[in-house]
Amino acid sequence: MSNRPTSPNLTRVAAVAGLADTVDSPLAMSLGRRAFIAGAAGVVAATAASSSTHAAVHAGASYYQPVGPVRVADTRRYPPYTNVAKNFQRLSDRVIRIDIRGRSDVPNDAVAVVVTIAAIYGGQAGWVHAVPAGNTSIVANVNLEAGDGAVANMATVRLAVNGKIDVRGSSPYDVIVDVVGVYRSATSAVRAGRTVFLPKTRRALDNVRVSKRRQTVPISFVPKGAEAVIVNLAVAGARSPGFLTAVATGTPKIPVVSNLNYSTGEDRSAGSIVKLGADRNGTPSIDVYSEGDVRMYVDVTGYITGVSDTPSDQGLFVPVNPYRAIDTRLKTEVARTGKSRLWPRWSRAFELPQNTLGFGARSQMSGVAMNVALVAAMNYGYVTVLGAQTTRELVSNLNVTRIGHTVSNHVISRASTKGIEMYAVCGGDVVADIAGWYTGAPQAITKSNPPADPPAPRAPFNWLLTVPRMGLRNWVAPNTVSGDPVVDSGNSWHWTNTGMVGDAGVSIVVFGHRTSKGGPYRYQHYLRSGDELIIDAPDQRQYRYRFVGERLTGSSASSILNAARSISAGTTFTLVSCTGSRSVLNDQPLGGIRYRIVSTFVLVSWKDTAPRLAG
Repeated sequence: MSNRPTSPNLTRVAAVAGLADTVDSPLAMSLGRRAFIAGAAGVVAATAASSSTHAAVHAGASYYQPVGPVRVADTRRYPPYTNVAKNFQRLSDRVIRIDIRGRSDVPNDAVAVVVTIAAIYGGQAGWVHAVPAGNTSIVANVNLEAGDGAVANMATVRLAVNGKIDVRGSSPYDVIVDVVGVYRSATSAVRAGRTVFLPKTRRALDNVRVSKRRQTVPISFVPKGAEAVIVNLAVAGARSPGFLTAVATGTPKIPVVSNLNYSTGEDRSAGSIVKLGADRNGTPSIDVYSEGDVRMYVDVTGYITGVSDTPSDQGLFVPVNPYRAIDTRLKTEVARTGKSRLWPRWSRAFELPQNTLGFGARSQMSGVAMNVALVAAMNYGYVTVLGAQTTRELVSNLNVTRIGHTVSNHVISRASTKGIEMYAVCGGDVVADIAGWYTGAPQAITKSNPPADPPAPRAPFNWLLTVPRMGLRNWVAPNTVSGDPVVDSGNSWHWTNTGMVGDAGVSIVVFGHRTSKGGPYRYQHYLRSGDELIIDAPDQRQYRYRFVGERLTGSSASSILNAARSISAGTTFTLVSCTGSRSVLNDQPLGGIRYRIVSTFVLVSWKDTAPRLAG
C-alpha cells in the first residue's frame, strides 16, 4: 500500500470517535504490532436454551452458545509452542483445515463458529481468512502490514457440511485459532442465544486510562436477564504494548486470553461478545483487564438473550457463505456509484442481497455479522458502521493510527431498510465481507436521503500543472518568503494567500517565467477560449479547468490579484507571467517586466485517479 499525503487543511482527527484531538500521548506515525498474544483471543459467552414453542423459524437459523475458549490450531513450531494445538490438517503452506464439529466440546448441531484468528507477520503484507472448508471466496478477516508482529481479529464462519473450516493466508503465515462460541441450529423459537440490537449504540466506558488492572464496566441499559453483550472495545494513546481481556464481572481469575492486542502509540479496536456478570449493585457488567497502559473505550450495540427471556424467532443468526458486499477499490464499484475511494468524512452504503445466496427478504433482516476493513487510510481517524440513512452516533468500529494504514475489525451491526452505511472520517477504501444475518425487522430510516458528501479536502503540494496549448508541464510549489527559488527552477510558484486546489469558490493564482529560466510560460499569449488546464495532485486527484479570459495589468500585486479575481465564475485558476524581458521590451504588447499577462481558467470537473482493481 502506498502512503498518501495528508491534506493540509485536515486537522489531525483522533482515531477513536469521541476522543478530543489533543491527547496526552501522541499517535505514532509508523508502528508495528508486537507479537503480544495472551493465549486465546476473545471471551464469548451466552447460555442458550430452546423453548417448547414450535414457531416456524427461517431456514438455516441458529442461536448462540459459548464454547471455551478452546485453542484448535497453532501452527508455530518453535519453543514453547512446539506441541500446542496441532489438531488440524495442513493442506499447503498457506492453508490449514480444522474439524470444528468433531470436537467433544462443540455440539453436533453447530452450523457456524465464532473464532479468533491471530496471524503472525512473516515478511510480506497480506491477509488471512476463515471460510467453510473447500470455499474459495475472496474475503479477509485479518490484514497484515510491514512491521506488524501479530494481528488478531474475531471471525464468524459458516461450517461446511462436514463441520470443518479452512484458514487460508495470502502468504505462509503462522496462525493461532481459538473457538469462542458456536451457533446451533434452531428449529423453533428459543429463549436464550438470540441477538437483540439496542435502539442506538451506547458508550459504556469513555476515555478511562488503565494499566495492569481490572476495570468494571456497568451496562445498565440491557436487561438483567441478558447473558452477554455485543461490544466494540477500543484503545487509544497506548504508552506500552499490551492486550485487553474482557470477562464477566465476578470471574475469579482473568484467563490468559486476549480480545485485543495493541502496540505503543497505537489506537485499535476489536469486536467481541462478552458474557455478563453483575457489579456490587447488581447491575449487568463486564470487567476489562489491560496488560498495558492505555486509554480505553467500550461501545455496546446489542445483547444476547438469556434463559429467562420470552421465546421468539427474532434475533436468530443465519450464516451464509462469505459474501463481499462492497469493495470501493473495484472498477465495478466505481461504475455502480460513480465514486471511487471515500474522501475524509464521506459515507458509502450498500443494500443487502435479497432471497439469494442464503439471504432472506430485506424486511426480515435486522442486522449482519461482517468483517469491515479500511484500506490505505488517507489520514488519522476512524470508521463508523451503522444502518444506512439513520442517525450516526459518535462511536468507532475501526481506528486508524497513520496515513496509509490498512486495518480490519469484526462488526455486528444493525441494518436499516436501506442496508448498511460506512462513514470514514479519515478517508480511504472500504471493504465489507458478510458472514451472516440476523432475523427480525430492520431499523427504520431517520433520514429521507443518503448523506451528502462534503467537498474533498484541499490537495497537498506539489501539483503537476499541464496546459497543452502552451506546451507547459511543470510543478506548482509554495514558498512563503519569495517565489524566486521556485520560478527560477523552471516551475510555477503558488501565490501566497490565494486559493488552494480542492477548495470551492476560490481564486488560485500561480506565477511563472515567460522569457527566462527556460521560459515555461513562453506561449501563454497563444491561449484560446476553451483551452484546458489540468492539475494532478499527489493524492491522486485530477482537476480540469477551461480558459475563459486574459487581462494585461501592471506589475503591482493588487493589480494582478484584482484581475485574477475579476471573473466570478466559481472556482478559478490563474496563470501570471511578465509580458517580456528586461532586454526585449516589445516582446509582447505592453512588453517588458513592468506588465503582466493574467490568464484565468474556471474549474470544470475533478476526478479520483487512484488505480482501481479489476472485477
